[in-house]
Amino acid sequence: MFEHDMTENEEGIVNIDDIDYDVMLEIVRYLYTGKIERIFHKTKELVVAADKYGLMDLKTLFNISDLKNSSESYFISHGKEIVKLPDFDEELANIDPDLTAKLVKSLVEKLE
Repeated sequence: MFEHDMTENEEGIVNIDDIDYDVMLEIVRYLYTGKIERIFHKTKELVVAADKYGLMDLKTLFNISDLKNSSESYFISHGKEIVKLPDFDEELANIDPDLTAKLVKSLVEKLE
């Protein structure tokens, strides 16, 4: 792409239209820091993008059963702080309803 007479080479800009800005931001953050910060409602898209760009280390971070267990444990341990985050309500509204229902049921079972 950068070795041929293409728009990207001439302008020094690569447009990526099939990946959400927030997802790409997390990919770049991961590439620079090895960390992911905001994945509440973009997990599926992040896994697809990681697969597209061959980021297998990032993709394996999202083993669904491990992620579910880790999320539950983290929420149980830090739930009071999480619900106080300024954008918690907005983030919660963006989560897949089925995933939210499963998480709530699982948390209730663990609390019993």
